[in-house]
Amino acid sequence: MPREYGRYLATTHDDADWHSLTTTQHDCYMALLSSRDLSYAGVVPYLPGRFASLAADLTANKVEKAWTQLAARRFIVIDQATSEILLRTYVRHDGVLTGPVNLTKAFVNAYGRVRSEALREVIARHDL
Repeated sequence: MPREYGRYLATTHDDADWHSLTTTQHDCYMALLSSRDLSYAGVVPYLPGRFASLAADLTANKVEKAWTQLAARRFIVIDQATSEILLRTYVRHDGVLTGPVNLTKAFVNAYGRVRSEALREVIARHDL
């Protein structure tokens, strides 16, 4: 069953790191968070062209630049070899591992589908 929503925490507005991002970076992060393709492991496909189509003034290059900047600030982790992006704190903040057993099972299944060893290591280290 695909996800229907992404949790957005009100405390985000108290986060100095979030305040230091640009509007484009905010929008690109929120597009990842609300993507139907976001797995319960917090991984979404690296498809800048698809995300660029979500706003009239976005291009694939602008999306890639924003994602690179978000990665440099540790909001996301990118593995271009496997075309995957990890929203680093998704599992922690979305309550995936503290929710009902079915949600935890969905996480385990999603984790098993992560192709990137680097992303799997970040998730396994709980570097979330």
